[in-house]
Amino acid sequence: MQYNTEQQEVILHKEGPALVLAGPGSGKTTVIAGRILALLTHYHIPPTQILVISFTRAASREIEDRFREQTATPAPVRFGTIHAIFYRILKISCPETAFSVLPETLRQQWMRELLMELFEADQAAVLSEEEQNRLQEAYRRRKEREGMLDFEDILEKSRDLFRRQPDLLKHWQEQFRYIMIDEYQDTSPLQLELLKMLAGREQNLLAVGDDDQSIYGFRGANSRLMLAFPKDFPGARLYRLSACYRCSPQILSSASSFIAHNTRRYRKELKSLAMPGPRPVLHIFSEEGEEMRALLEELRKQGLAGGNAEAAAILCRSRFSLRRVAAALAGAGLAFSCDEGPASDHRHWVAADLFAYLRLGRGSRSRDDYLTVCNKPLRYLSRDLFREEGISRQGLLSKLWEKPRMAAQLMQLFRQLDRLGSLMPFAAVEYIRREIGYDRYLKEYAAARGISPEPFYELLDRLQEESVLFATAAAWEGAREALLKRQEKEDFRDNPKEKLALMTMHGAKGLEFDRVYLPFLNEEEIPGGRGLQKEQIEEERRLLYVAMTRARRVLWMSCRARKKGGQGRPSRFLQEIDGLVLRGGN
Repeated sequence: MQYNTEQQEVILHKEGPALVLAGPGSGKTTVIAGRILALLTHYHIPPTQILVISFTRAASREIEDRFREQTATPAPVRFGTIHAIFYRILKISCPETAFSVLPETLRQQWMRELLMELFEADQAAVLSEEEQNRLQEAYRRRKEREGMLDFEDILEKSRDLFRRQPDLLKHWQEQFRYIMIDEYQDTSPLQLELLKMLAGREQNLLAVGDDDQSIYGFRGANSRLMLAFPKDFPGARLYRLSACYRCSPQILSSASSFIAHNTRRYRKELKSLAMPGPRPVLHIFSEEGEEMRALLEELRKQGLAGGNAEAAAILCRSRFSLRRVAAALAGAGLAFSCDEGPASDHRHWVAADLFAYLRLGRGSRSRDDYLTVCNKPLRYLSRDLFREEGISRQGLLSKLWEKPRMAAQLMQLFRQLDRLGSLMPFAAVEYIRREIGYDRYLKEYAAARGISPEPFYELLDRLQEESVLFATAAAWEGAREALLKRQEKEDFRDNPKEKLALMTMHGAKGLEFDRVYLPFLNEEEIPGGRGLQKEQIEEERRLLYVAMTRARRVLWMSCRARKKGGQGRPSRFLQEIDGLVLRGGN
């Protein structure tokens, strides 16, 4: 195996603490695997004394596989996520204690159930501090009752165990004398405390990471911990992996100029050793929907529509934007992989109501469509009116000769549906919400149940925003049906290399693609939210940097010059990126 000079220095590091600043595409997995081999063969360290910690199972498997490729004889080096390692330590140290790990999916299910039990709602509004405390206490009691620990519990109990039993801590310090940790920038304060305890006096801890790729603040990760590494581990060596084998010089130059605007970071001079390529392109569009249509056209032009798409990805800042792209791709018949539930909005009953209205506006005579919306808002229309499968307007009115008020309500509904059928999708949704009164219905529905209507309004906002991608309501519904059908009949994660990848920027961390597409680069998308503090802005900047550096050869970026109502101007970040080619939406 060939290593460059910087990699060789890390691989031959033997004892004492060390921090390795590993830029994007710098070969950190190769270096970690190489150092394990050097500890075993060059320094003759017993394999059972080597511990390699990662933050995801996928990363842990990748490092282990890379190491196994380099050695013919399997060695009992310990690999695992930080939670898996300390779970095993707890199980071995306290065999008399019975507990199981609470899976994340079950934890989310419990939270939904507890919300309904405590607040009598399946749509939680923003909880007060007192309500949050009640929820957490109920969650804690349920864990105790079921004998389960979540991931944070595992770490907390491990720390408490080490504090109570120093002899036991000493045993584990002697067991794992050489510790390596990948993606150190994702470390939380509690995780750091455990690592320091486990490293003990010898402090043979080598941490690999990139503070410019710290994007998990919402999970408790703190990028400042990486900056404080020399203080936490006095005498630590600092190594730099500055050669980038992934990104073209043009992409790396633009990304490096951008991330340099962060002030709380290690300064770096990265150099691309990849083949030159085109400069990143920023497309600026003026109208709603134009941006997505241009992206679809670009995908078709590049042949990224199925089997030829394994090296391409569309990355979105939010799941909302991801769902918009998923709907457009499904409507265009383009194959893609996505494991983040892009059809979730369309499975909601509010979406079902909306599309029932749109079908009736196009002349549907479906009994189910009429029954779905006849009293949303309340019109006092009896469900007994709609007995036949194919509804006739004249037939309905003939039943109401002696019920003039109900007939008048029905006539008004028919007029509204006729008007609805003449509108473009965005205007049609607006008409349903304001003129027909569906927003008013949701407000009354929520009030009757003591919950906030805001989650319903936000869902409608997302659907209405999505509607601008389609010229007709029929085309939009076709995309919806395709999306729901795919979700029901196939796992989006099946054969991901055979399809165009669609994922959030967070989900793309650690991956790389020949071509990367970054749409919707507008304010309130990235940076997301309002009133962000400097530290939050810097994390948002790191997130876009991560997205940009997933690209090997081509980086396609886009934004809108404005949104409806004049809001959502282009992201402030775009002015910080050097070397962009600016283009209109042609």
